[in-house]
Amino acid sequence: MTGAAVGGIPRRALGALLAGSGAARAAETAPRRGALRFAMEFDDPRRPLLRRQGGPFDPYHAYFSAVPDRYWGEESTVATDPSFEPAPVNPFTVARGFLRIEAKPVPPRYAATSPKPYVGGVLTTANGPHWARTTGGFEQKFGFWEVRCRMARTRSFWSSFYLNGGIRHGRDLTSGEIDMFECLGHQTRSVYQTAHDNWSKPKWTNHQEWHAPFDWSEGFHTYGLLWAPDRIVWYVDGAETYRATEPMVAAYRERCGPMFMVIGLGIGAPQSWPGPPDDSTVFPGQFDIDWIRVHAV
Repeated sequence: MTGAAVGGIPRRALGALLAGSGAARAAETAPRRGALRFAMEFDDPRRPLLRRQGGPFDPYHAYFSAVPDRYWGEESTVATDPSFEPAPVNPFTVARGFLRIEAKPVPPRYAATSPKPYVGGVLTTANGPHWARTTGGFEQKFGFWEVRCRMARTRSFWSSFYLNGGIRHGRDLTSGEIDMFECLGHQTRSVYQTAHDNWSKPKWTNHQEWHAPFDWSEGFHTYGLLWAPDRIVWYVDGAETYRATEPMVAAYRERCGPMFMVIGLGIGAPQSWPGPPDDSTVFPGQFDIDWIRVHAV
C-alpha cells in the first residue's frame, strides 16, 4: 500500500498524471477462467486460516525481511494476531460464511507494550523471505485474481488487496506491486486501482480512482485483476473498469516474477494518505471477505 509524495507531488496525483488513459480499446467482461490454483471460501470456521495452523496465510509480511514485518510507515496500526506478544489481539473472525478483519484502538491492557496505538490485520501468501525460497505459501505469475468483499467504513480505515513481490534473483532485487483495490473508509464510492513500475528510473504508475455506482461498505461486490502476458485489467462485478498501458504490461511481463497476495485492513497515521482517525471514525472497522479465488489464464 502506497500513498507517499514523490518529488513533492502526492503519489496518487502523480500516478494519475503518468497513467495514460488505459482505455484505448473497448471494455471487456471478466476473462474465461483457467484452472483453479487457489481458493479460500471461509464457509467452515474450523478450517485453519494461518500457516502455522495448516492454513494458507501469514498474519504479517514474510517476504522482505528475515523476521515478521508487522508495520507500515503510513499506518498507525500494528498487524497483530494472538501470537504477537506486545499486543496479542485476534483481528480475524470466520463466521456466517465470511472472514472479518477488524481494526481498532489497542486494548488498554496492551497500551504500554503495543508499538502502535491501533491494531489491525493483514494476511499474506508469500512462500517466505525472497532469498530463502521456502515453500508452503502461494505465489503466481499471470492469472486471474478475484475477491468478493465488503470494505470498512468511516475515516482513516484502509482496506486493500494487492499483489507484491516478484523479485527475480540474478537480475535485480526490485519488487512489483499491483493494487487490485485500495479503499478509504470516508470515500465509499472510490476504488483506487494501481500498477507500479518500480524498475524504471524514475518509478511511475498506472493509476485511477474508479467511481463506483454503489457504496462498497453496504454490500458485497466482486473485484478482479487479470495479469496476463499481453494485458493487465481490473474488474468490478465482472465488468472492466481499468486497463494498464502497454509499457506497464511489458514491465510486468519481462521483469517481474511470481507475486503473492496481501489483503488487509489498517488505520492511517497523521500526514498519511487516509489520514488519522477523527471524531467521525466509528470503531471497530470491519473488512469482510466472502471468498478469494485465483485461476490460471
